[in-house]
Amino acid sequence: MRAIKTIVKIHTIDNYKISCLFNNGESRVIDFEQLFTKWKISQKHIAYPLVINQVEFAKVKVIDGSLVWKNISFQSTDDEGKEMVQFFDLDPIVLYKN
Repeated sequence: MRAIKTIVKIHTIDNYKISCLFNNGESRVIDFEQLFTKWKISQKHIAYPLVINQVEFAKVKVIDGSLVWKNISFQSTDDEGKEMVQFFDLDPIVLYKN
């Protein structure tokens, strides 16, 4: 069985490129400028502040194996219908593949 890829740590952030270490021991550089273009991030998208502001983009952290931006939050509800705050994060498997 293959292990699910998760991010262990961020090595460097250079503009919109993040060099990070995955739990399989492999380091990869993720070019978010290319990803944001590929994903066609519009002004209405929750990630748009990251696209237009490198300072906001650089506030990324590794939490539970994912890249998370706590500076980008939104309201949602849990399975019981209770209000909760979530932060913008990206699936490490998607990032690994890209």
